[in-house]
Amino acid sequence: MAFATLLSILVLPEKYVVYPVFVVIVNMLDHTTTTEVAMYGGVGLRASLWQLAAFGVSPAMIVFSVLLVRGLFSMTQGAMGRIRWLVLYFLVLMPVVSMAYGFLLHERPMRIFGDAKVPLFFIVGYLIFSSYYRRYPQQLLSTCQVLLAMVAGHFALDYFYLLTQRFVDDTSGFGNVSLDSGKGFVCVLIFAAIAQIYRRRNILFNLVIILLSLHLLVSYQTRWLLVTLLAGAVLTMIYTGLRALPSVLTTAVFLMVAIPVVVRWSPTAWEVMSLRFRLSEGTVDLSTAGLEALDACRVASIYNALGTLSEKYAFLTGVGYGGWYDDRFYAFPPLTLHAFDLESLNAGQFYRVHDFTIHFLFKFGVLGILLYAGVFVRPLIKLWRPRRALLEKSAFGTVVIVLVGTTPMIMTAMFWTGKGLLASALLAVLASRLWPQGGNSRDSSHLPGIPLPAPPK
Repeated sequence: MAFATLLSILVLPEKYVVYPVFVVIVNMLDHTTTTEVAMYGGVGLRASLWQLAAFGVSPAMIVFSVLLVRGLFSMTQGAMGRIRWLVLYFLVLMPVVSMAYGFLLHERPMRIFGDAKVPLFFIVGYLIFSSYYRRYPQQLLSTCQVLLAMVAGHFALDYFYLLTQRFVDDTSGFGNVSLDSGKGFVCVLIFAAIAQIYRRRNILFNLVIILLSLHLLVSYQTRWLLVTLLAGAVLTMIYTGLRALPSVLTTAVFLMVAIPVVVRWSPTAWEVMSLRFRLSEGTVDLSTAGLEALDACRVASIYNALGTLSEKYAFLTGVGYGGWYDDRFYAFPPLTLHAFDLESLNAGQFYRVHDFTIHFLFKFGVLGILLYAGVFVRPLIKLWRPRRALLEKSAFGTVVIVLVGTTPMIMTAMFWTGKGLLASALLAVLASRLWPQGGNSRDSSHLPGIPLPAPPK
């Protein structure tokens, strides 16, 4: 299946090339086993190209090579115009920064690629999707519908695993249903349901979808997903305005009833998740809490990374590819393979930070964050003024609400995996294509796929 997916990316006609890439993003698992379990019992293998290694080449390099070949052959004029400064920063300036701080020529190639794949996968994903939607703008709506169907199918299977207690890990005190980095895509399903409620379609059915998705979110044991979901909900309410008030009230009343039901269904999962939030707030004594090692490690990694940036005067640019820090600024607690790889533990050199945003800041600096965030923020700003026409008079209303709602999650998810970055690139391109550059900010009649009337004056 992995070989078939890779081959289809290379040989399918241009009009259908995005579909196997969707499969790569949604249905191909990357993380299936924790580091500790993998060391003693091996990796839980799946029919996934993210676990396809050959001749010492990592799965990420194989996938990237295939995507790069297809992207270069499919590239259209102007496909990279909106991210040209991002491309120059990460492909030209970052290697210079890494060399200046002494990392580029002295670290192992896999360490360099491990950091470089963050911008590389985002750039190649943007190249593929931007070229595709420039060539086939009329396919935007239909491809989004296919993507949503894939997302629904994937998480329906996850929910089946939850009900049958087919957990893959229990190191947090509760059996996680999935370790896959793509699990945040369940938020796409939630905001798609919210969009249908906003449009007063199948309200009861979509409320049930939200309830089941929240149950999954709690089972994933990832605080970041819940925090960014809440931030996305607030952003969506601001975007839709008072017209969304009935939908907001309906959803709020439903959740007041539904959340206690989720707690009753999974009391252990809820308890562990609550403990995680109290740990992050500092309201739990770390000496007695069961999760103290993980959270103390996160705090220490952030302190040490920021200390290294300050020492090197590198807040503006970061330390570049292959950069690492040690624990001179804040002593780590006793560490295990759950926190860092064996090589890092033995050498006392740590290459990642246990926080998405701080990790990105450590490697690529404030400039990198601004360039990356701008790819998402700029199109959404352009979608502000025609929001009424987009939400009420277009077939793209659901797409817009999903894009607005998932922006906090996608924009702060500087994943270490290529899979997550392909998802980020896809949603960034969709946002930019909904408001082509140079359009009249009060006129939505030129949107791709379906002509829309301009909003009334």
